[in-house]
Amino acid sequence: EPLRDDDVRTLTVLASEATPLRPHEIDAIVSRADGSPLFIEELTRAVRTLASVESVPESMHAALAAQVDALAAPARRVLFAVMEADGFDLDGATRAELDPFFDRDGEARVRFRNGLLRDVAYEAMPYRSRLRIHAVAAATLERISEDRDADADMLAHHFWQAGDAPRTWEYARRAADRSRHAYANAAAAVQIERALDATKRLPSVT
Repeated sequence: EPLRDDDVRTLTVLASEATPLRPHEIDAIVSRADGSPLFIEELTRAVRTLASVESVPESMHAALAAQVDALAAPARRVLFAVMEADGFDLDGATRAELDPFFDRDGEARVRFRNGLLRDVAYEAMPYRSRLRIHAVAAATLERISEDRDADADMLAHHFWQAGDAPRTWEYARRAADRSRHAYANAAAAVQIERALDATKRLPSVT
């Protein structure tokens, strides 16, 4: 069930302890959050970023987009285009600006702090950029993976999205076998469909 307004108010105050919000800003977040903890967090971030609750959009998607739009141009390009893959060297200020968007996942990986933020960034990319970023992600994961069978589902996803038929064929079958042995039949079926789709561009596969 949605959180009660009193609980939303308490969470909002806790979420903004470092930079306290004014009473009317807290009231606005309480009224817009609709009892959602994630919305509380993202609205609070957006208010701090935009320095005005009146500038914060009503929807979660729009609130996240406002945070992305508020980034300086270099940081926004990093978020959208993996600048390091293009030979850019990220300076300390750009890294610091991007840190709030990501959480560490071990020493060699980072992840978006939530799936909605990832979707907002992804939807803003041109199609050609998406293909290139999937290719970069796949190649990077293939290089750093310590167990490609365990990472096969993610490798298959990125190679498939990048249009790399040979590697999709390889990793989708490996991921399907792994899922089948774990009795995850629905996941196995998804990977088998990807492998079959890849064969349309692989004349060598009978």
